[in-house]
Amino acid sequence: MDSREILELENKLLDPTTEEPISLPLHFLRSITNGFSNEQELGRGGYGVVYKGRLLHHGDSFIAVKKFHDSHVVKGDEQFQKVATSLIKHPNVTQLLGYCSESKGEMIKLPNGKCVIADKQTRILCFEYMCNGGLDKHLSALECVHPEKEKRPNVSNIIEILNAAEGSCVQNGEDLLVDHQIGAQEGVLQPDVQREDGLMDHRPAWITKGIMKSAAAPLQPQREPVLESVDGSLCYQGSRNASFWVAHKALASLEDNVLKDWAATINLGPGVTALQLELLSVKAILESTLGKVIHNSALEHCLMMLQDLVYDAEDVVDEMEYFHIQDMLDANQHAEGCAHNLDLNVSPSIHDEPPKLRFDRDNASRRIEHIVEQMQLIEKKFSSAIKLLGSDWSTTPNIAQNRPITISESIEPKLYGRELLMKRIIDDITKGKHCHGVLTVIPIVGPGGIGKTTLAQHIYHNGEVQEHFDVRVWTCVSLNFNVNKMIEEIQRYIPKVDRESSNGTASELIGQRLKNKRLLLVLDDIWDCSDEDEWKQLLVPFKKSQVQGNIIIVTTRFPAQAQIMVRKNDHSIYLQGIENKEFEEFFLEIIFGDDDQSRKEHRFLLETGFKIAGRLKGSPLAAKTVGRLLKAHLDLVHWTRILESKEWEHSNGKNDIMPALKLSFDYLSSQLQQCFSYCALFPQDYKFKKEELINFWIGQEALHYSPHGESKRVEDIGLSHLTELVNYGFLEDEGEKDGRTCYIIHDLLHELARKVSSLECLSIHTQSQVSSLQIPTSIRHLSINIDDTSVNNRLTQKNCVEDINTLHTRLKVEKLQTLMIFGKHHGCFVKAFGDLFREAKALRVIFLSKASYDVEYLLCNFYSLLHLRYLRIESSSLYKARFPNKISRFYHMMVLDAEHCDIIDLPRDVSNLVKLRHLLVQDDTIHSSITEVGKLKSLQELRRFMVKQDDQGFELRQIGHLEELCGSLCIDSLENVQVPEEADEAKLMLKSHLHELILRWNVNWFTDDSALEKHVLERLKPNRNLQKLSITGHRGGTCPSWLGMNLSLSNLQSLCLDDVNWKTFPPIGDLWLVNVPREEISINIPEKRFGNLRRLKLIHLSGLKTWAVHAPCQLFPCLEVLIIRDCSQLVELSFSHSAGCCQQGKDANDNLFPRLKELHIKRCPQLLSFAPIPWTEAPCYIEITGISSLDILVYGNENSYLDIKGNHKDTNDSTVWDVLAFHNLTGLKNLCLHWCQSLPLHYLQMLSSLRTLRMSYPSNVFPLVEADSHVKYQFPVESLAIEGVWSPSGKELTQLLVYFPKLSDLELWFCAKVTGLAVNVRGQHATETPGTTTSANKEDQQQDARANVDVIVASEEAEHGLLILPPQLQVLKIHGSPKLRLLGSNPHDDNNKDGRTGQGGGLWGLSSLRRLEIMRCPELLSSYSSSSFSSSFPLPNSLEHLSISGEMGTGAQLPLSNLTALTSLSIHRCGDLRGVWSLLAQGHLNELSVRGNPNFFVDSEQEIPSCSSKLQRLTIDDVAGFTAAAIRHSPLFSSLTTLEICEDNKVKSFTEEQEALLFVDSLEHIKFIGCHNLQSLPERLPRHPNLKRLHIWKCGAIQMLPKEGLPSCLRYLNVRDSGSEELRRQCRELINIIPIVQV
Repeated sequence: MDSREILELENKLLDPTTEEPISLPLHFLRSITNGFSNEQELGRGGYGVVYKGRLLHHGDSFIAVKKFHDSHVVKGDEQFQKVATSLIKHPNVTQLLGYCSESKGEMIKLPNGKCVIADKQTRILCFEYMCNGGLDKHLSALECVHPEKEKRPNVSNIIEILNAAEGSCVQNGEDLLVDHQIGAQEGVLQPDVQREDGLMDHRPAWITKGIMKSAAAPLQPQREPVLESVDGSLCYQGSRNASFWVAHKALASLEDNVLKDWAATINLGPGVTALQLELLSVKAILESTLGKVIHNSALEHCLMMLQDLVYDAEDVVDEMEYFHIQDMLDANQHAEGCAHNLDLNVSPSIHDEPPKLRFDRDNASRRIEHIVEQMQLIEKKFSSAIKLLGSDWSTTPNIAQNRPITISESIEPKLYGRELLMKRIIDDITKGKHCHGVLTVIPIVGPGGIGKTTLAQHIYHNGEVQEHFDVRVWTCVSLNFNVNKMIEEIQRYIPKVDRESSNGTASELIGQRLKNKRLLLVLDDIWDCSDEDEWKQLLVPFKKSQVQGNIIIVTTRFPAQAQIMVRKNDHSIYLQGIENKEFEEFFLEIIFGDDDQSRKEHRFLLETGFKIAGRLKGSPLAAKTVGRLLKAHLDLVHWTRILESKEWEHSNGKNDIMPALKLSFDYLSSQLQQCFSYCALFPQDYKFKKEELINFWIGQEALHYSPHGESKRVEDIGLSHLTELVNYGFLEDEGEKDGRTCYIIHDLLHELARKVSSLECLSIHTQSQVSSLQIPTSIRHLSINIDDTSVNNRLTQKNCVEDINTLHTRLKVEKLQTLMIFGKHHGCFVKAFGDLFREAKALRVIFLSKASYDVEYLLCNFYSLLHLRYLRIESSSLYKARFPNKISRFYHMMVLDAEHCDIIDLPRDVSNLVKLRHLLVQDDTIHSSITEVGKLKSLQELRRFMVKQDDQGFELRQIGHLEELCGSLCIDSLENVQVPEEADEAKLMLKSHLHELILRWNVNWFTDDSALEKHVLERLKPNRNLQKLSITGHRGGTCPSWLGMNLSLSNLQSLCLDDVNWKTFPPIGDLWLVNVPREEISINIPEKRFGNLRRLKLIHLSGLKTWAVHAPCQLFPCLEVLIIRDCSQLVELSFSHSAGCCQQGKDANDNLFPRLKELHIKRCPQLLSFAPIPWTEAPCYIEITGISSLDILVYGNENSYLDIKGNHKDTNDSTVWDVLAFHNLTGLKNLCLHWCQSLPLHYLQMLSSLRTLRMSYPSNVFPLVEADSHVKYQFPVESLAIEGVWSPSGKELTQLLVYFPKLSDLELWFCAKVTGLAVNVRGQHATETPGTTTSANKEDQQQDARANVDVIVASEEAEHGLLILPPQLQVLKIHGSPKLRLLGSNPHDDNNKDGRTGQGGGLWGLSSLRRLEIMRCPELLSSYSSSSFSSSFPLPNSLEHLSISGEMGTGAQLPLSNLTALTSLSIHRCGDLRGVWSLLAQGHLNELSVRGNPNFFVDSEQEIPSCSSKLQRLTIDDVAGFTAAAIRHSPLFSSLTTLEICEDNKVKSFTEEQEALLFVDSLEHIKFIGCHNLQSLPERLPRHPNLKRLHIWKCGAIQMLPKEGLPSCLRYLNVRDSGSEELRRQCRELINIIPIVQV
């Protein structure tokens, strides 16, 4: 175009009389936007980018140019046409000025591999450009037009609003631009332009995607609001589901006639009745939409308005119920209060309760009236619309229709990341463990898109498999699991055989055809095989084969299906994501295919691509989804945008990952869907404990519904839901943590949960751009996760606070029902959170993880939260948060979780919490302090109850009122029961859910009325379902009949008898008591036994003499834990196997009990006899202390250790070895022996896996035999420690070390007789011969060793205390050898004969030594103080870590300059020892700690060359001494990152010179510890550029912080036992300024 044509175009664009948009050429638009440059970009959205176009001939005129993303289309582009033709014409709406649509043909490759010619279309719309602010500044007068601004209006509403805004626009003299695409469908308005488009900076809540441009601040790219699902309605379905259950809850409350009667008394009866009717109507509407896709957006928005009203209705009903409970409690207290105060002298509660809340009846009446009116109006409109639209307004997704029919051929030519797994399966089915049975079922289980079918396809077509199986059949099952049809279908694919029955059934024909043939059957994609009998029926014909090795491979998403199909866990294969390396290769293959050239040219994209791949967690289908997005544009901007936006989550093609996962979600019931949706509020990879998740659902009231009208506990419903979610694969069992089962959600399923709940639940992570999040106004549940990086420095923290502050105007805080905050440093933001949640008044659930503050600081109106049902506070490890104790007004409370938080005590009227189900505490004494606990009728667990004689509210009848009691119950102080009838009032027989019962009498209580105690225990008979029973301190003389002759607890799993004064015992074997005839003791009736007992504890049975069990495998077939403690008269434990016993035979004496895993025997000083241990090589734990021959024996084969401490009284007692079954200790790796008789070497030889040996003997346990016998025993020990009491000579130690040719770690304690150290350099070749040792050269080595030992033993030095060390040592630690010295020359080093200096002496020969620790060896370096050895180096060059502690007795320079590999040096209290500068000058030392050495840094006379130092950590205790000596070498300290000044009591302040030397700019961590006279911190501290951590411990003289404050980069301040109150006050004021402050 020439200049004239361009001018004509621009004039038309600027002419206000131009009625229609004009067509604009692409090159014209390219020129006015500077080639669509980034500098001209205003913003970007989901469909395109908006640029600022400057007209060429009208320099001050601009237009807004929206360029849609280029795309290839085979069909016509309807989207662009709809946008261009559905624009509102209005004076207050920016006008479409022009458009451009140009295309050119290109050949592209489709995902199926085909190439087609497609149009590459460039599409552009041009609008008026406005720059003077947003519409929000001009809508103050619009409420009269549209009072419900947050609702979405129709087109006429929008026009009405715009007309009303016209006057405001004129008055303000500002031009406004409103986007045309405001949010309707089907030819009315087309949603398109988004906030990211840069056309607006603010929108009223009712505009779906309309945006305005603000001149005040440039817009940042923002994420598209998540208001759509993979099929356009997923989040709406989740929202409707949640609202339906809210309506259900509200109606359940209104069905309570007591509540309605109360409402009538305050003149709310008619309103409540009207509300109930409307809620029924709304519930019916919502129920009709559950699980459906609604195709009309206006209807969907109408339902959203109804849902808002449902929540409002629930709030009103909840408030009425709250005040109804309060009125009832007030009435009861008024009736009983006077009597309590006068008769019982009850003191008032020590807590200052907050004022009672008052019910505003008028406000409630107005709200009810408004809700009813609005519901009626919307219902009427909704019904009218449904009639007009007919039956097409919604559809129900059909999962079966969405499942593809799979075939055996795979579209993936190569199997990535599963090759080893496939080979293992093929080996198992062709020649391994699955070949020997007639029929084996192998389920392959995993979530959608994980690659189950692909793996099965590759196995099916493997050549080895095809050759091995005579018949192979593949069938796709999907949801159509019909046994008869499946058998018929399979029969058709099996070849016929001669003489088969012509009229036989399909099952019979299969049996005939497979009689002599091996079958491989693949049943792909099974969804519903819930009937185990049907599955067994399916297998019947395949079990008739006379050939072994028939295989059925099943693929399914659901673990529950696999559990039905197989009983052996090792048959099931659970697929996880592909490993990283293989997954990345697969990912690149999807993007680039076999185009190696393209892969090389786009190498710059790989880093971003691998980051994306890392987020997909190895899911092949996710890789395909993302790969399709990435390959469309091989440029970094596009890939980065996809990385940041997670665009694959919004891909909704039938072969994309989210639709695949959504099918599994659709398969869940609505209750399960809701429970799963709430999991989106927890952080990714969060580990749920079973009870924690169920209690959370209880708090959300998601478990209120039981189908078929069953009366089930909500905990049972929750457990059922949890089990189903695990069975359907939505939760994965992660094993146990702290004894509790844990679960986790796969990352992609977590994203699915987030999507389906996106209109109700919002999870904010501070790693993302909080200010750019699109937040729907319907959010009711909020979770905030503060990332650790948010407190990296003060600037980052400030930015995070600013992000949080943006939520004030974007969240309807007053509507929030759930608040959850995670992150161990989230307490740094408590002030910002407190401001944000100031108006939160509808909260039902509060979950605070790692809280470092009291909840009242977070929620100023905490005690006014009348809806609160669930409160969980986990205390931070940095600060101990206090659990609120003024809690008796939370009448709706169901779960109080203080299990990870300190709770001091409870108010006396805590029993007002009439709905409380769970009170979780650390200390069970909290439970015992609850007065009138019987009023908490829904309480599930009462861990401790104390019977009190003189205090009303602590009688046994209180327990009787707790009808739902389950879990554990301890009844303490039973000696206070006055009459046996009181025990009946506990009603323990009715507690069918109780699984543990502890009955405790005070063991210090002496009574003359043993008959009373006998009858009390007899009447405390528990329910037969009880699993654990403990009885302590009972003095009734005999066990109760229900535990003996009339045993009713045959299913008991745990039994503990503690300090019971009985003569007769339950059927647990023969117990012989001192001074009691045998026939009066045990009850051994054959038919009475504890067949399921897993744990048995016998404690404080002072009269027990012998316990004998005959045939323990019959009496205790399930016993896993046996504990015997404090039985002072116990002499013998006898466990024998009788005739006919399953354990009789060779191993009978070794096997105590068939399943025993733990054995504890403590403080039984007379015990002499018990069976050898360990009794098995299987995992077990043994702890035996305080018996006749042993002080301590601890064994654990999971960690592979055995620790034995003999009896000091008799060190010659060898019976200790008789209790060990050495043949079961072949896997032992760590052995520790103290005060034991010599261990026979043939026993030690049996410990073939032993690697670590610690010994502390009164004498040598290894016989010092003749030299030629030393090599008879060779032990594989690598680490040896000799401790104290033996005090061997050098000769004895030298002989001992010959037993351990592989020794690398030696530790010696208190070897006073060792006077010298040398290294066996002569024999070094014998112990370090590399390569494989043949029998021939092994004999040669043994001969060399013999000769070498001869030299050692015969040497005169060894007789005089010389210890000769093996040369292969890597770690040497010597403690407390007062006469030990390093020899200046080594008599066993032939190199000394050459007269060489600088080597050969001391430990020079330990050429592999890495670590050396010397403590309290004052003569160690005395040989090196003389001038004759001044040029010798005592330590080898290989040394990396050196620690010397204790007086060394020399003032000479420490000869260390040869230690070029040394990285860590610690010198503590070594007197006049000195010399470090040469080491520092070498530049390798990283860590230096010098304490108690006043002259260590005294400068040497020689000049130290300057170099670059690597010293990073310095610890000193003499600032003045160090700086005086170090000032000449200041460059050596320029790289310090950590400085510790410890216990320097001379320093009061720092000079300028000292500060310059010590507090260098590279420092990141400073510690002042125990500097009692230090009065002020360094003056340069406030200006330090890199300091991150500051510790001030035990520095009492510091009065205050520097006047200039602390450096802005500081992120951690810890002040402990230091300074004045003013200093602590200043530090506390820094909370929320410095990220982490501990005072």
